[in-house]
Amino acid sequence: MNQGISLFFINMDSNNDSFNQFAQGLQKQVGFGNNQINRKKIKHNVRKLVADFQKNTDLDWKDQTRQKIHVSSTISKMAFLYEKIRVAIDYKDEHLLRKNAIERILIRRLSQGKIETFDVRTLVIELVRAGYLKNHTVPESVVEKIKMVFIKYIDLMRKSSFQLQGQQRARLNEWILNMAAVEIEHQFFPYHQKQALLEYAYSVLYNKVTVDEEDVNEQEKNTQLYIAIQRALVKSDNSIIRYSLLNLYYPDWEKADENLISEIAGHIIPLKKSIEGQIENPIGGPIFRQVKKYIIILTILKDIIKENPGQAEEILSNPQKLEEKIIQACRQRYKKARDKLKRSTIRSVVYIILTKTVLAFILELPFDILAYNTVHYLALLTNVIFHPLLLILIAANITIPAKKNTEKVIKTIRGLVYEGEEEFAFTNFKKPIKRRAALNLVFNILYLLVFSISFGVIIFVLRLLDFNIVSIFLFLLFLCLVSFFGIKNRETMRELIIVDKKKNFAGLLVDFFSIPILRMGRWLSLNAPKINVFTFILDFIIEAPFKTFVDVMDEWMNFIREKKEEIF
Repeated sequence: MNQGISLFFINMDSNNDSFNQFAQGLQKQVGFGNNQINRKKIKHNVRKLVADFQKNTDLDWKDQTRQKIHVSSTISKMAFLYEKIRVAIDYKDEHLLRKNAIERILIRRLSQGKIETFDVRTLVIELVRAGYLKNHTVPESVVEKIKMVFIKYIDLMRKSSFQLQGQQRARLNEWILNMAAVEIEHQFFPYHQKQALLEYAYSVLYNKVTVDEEDVNEQEKNTQLYIAIQRALVKSDNSIIRYSLLNLYYPDWEKADENLISEIAGHIIPLKKSIEGQIENPIGGPIFRQVKKYIIILTILKDIIKENPGQAEEILSNPQKLEEKIIQACRQRYKKARDKLKRSTIRSVVYIILTKTVLAFILELPFDILAYNTVHYLALLTNVIFHPLLLILIAANITIPAKKNTEKVIKTIRGLVYEGEEEFAFTNFKKPIKRRAALNLVFNILYLLVFSISFGVIIFVLRLLDFNIVSIFLFLLFLCLVSFFGIKNRETMRELIIVDKKKNFAGLLVDFFSIPILRMGRWLSLNAPKINVFTFILDFIIEAPFKTFVDVMDEWMNFIREKKEEIF
């Protein structure tokens, strides 16, 4: 607003003395005339957040005196290409890819029975080859830090494993390695700024979420709020949340000695049960849905501080400057969200095309030939083309009400930053309504009816087009997945929207009949990794020999290089 008034005055006729006097009076009112700045008092928790962001915890990787890890660029291209294929087949969020790669490497070594003799330097080399770390930037000293972390978790596994046998023991070891992957990633990319942001968000939302004390105690509410903030603000998955809860239960875990490791190992079974119980707690969902509505506010505030931590407090105390920075940060976030939506859609399309094409040729095509002695090209082509096009159509119809949204973001951030300004109203948490058994039965029957209608209509239309049972199954399977992927990709944009968006009757009707499809898609996306044949083939049949081949090729390249140097 102030910037707009200023630009308006510049474009007016400066020879008009009466107008100039009027303009100067307005400039004084808005706080930037005659070099006067109407500064505001910043709240304590915001000043603390700024101070935390100003702490220097750089890893000093730019120090050229330190020896860096280097891998062959030729070999890296092979590993990078494989990783791209692996990521396309196993659809996961971008920010989790590096951590998941570490987790995958550790679990692969565990399945080979080589985890205790694992050389962590090879883990770093694999990450560099795959493009998760830049070549010739990681100091050799980082290997020693990772080694200390790795030894700690191996010691925990060794001291815990005697309590279980067989598959239960294997699952416990994987559970421990999940958290090891998180802490190892922190050695490459420090977590202190994210942690500071989480603590700030908790301080803001702590008194804004209320629960019925008869149903949920204060400690449970606080834990679920912290988990909801992690999921909404920094997009933590279950592995990261497990690690965070472990550190909440045992604050000294990162610097654990033998005594602490032995203590945790002695309580590992109830500890695992407690952590998983918190992750699966049913009150977490409703709290998360309320928290995520305000994540854009915290994200924009973080962007402003992170851009220039040294000048952040000065910018925040100046309302005019803060407004300019909020507008700038919002524009950047909208652009990043569009770019991310584009990348996510492309990855989703690749995933659908790859998996659907393979299934069409190993299931649908042979069934046509064996059952009908012919090929139904319309069904085959529809199953390959329709779902990617639907996904692209969903992405193309996602928009942001930028102007109204930014205005509300400005108002809400002012309430968070300045003393004495009104803070945003947060909807109180309410547990799901406890309905009578009879009413619950009626609603479930109605929902089952909607479920039947939604899928029944689609099956009826497909039968009219002469789809066989396999073609129908694959069509419905990928329709559910694509619908859920589309909604999930849309969240990239929706999480930036703070203004309420009203729906018309047609939109509500579409939502009503699409819910069964979306819920099925969600269930499939959550369970598909457990039954994903393609990732199983890659992880346990192809990846191990491929990585061995890459290692041998790398050694061969080094050998040739040494022989070449001997000539000169």
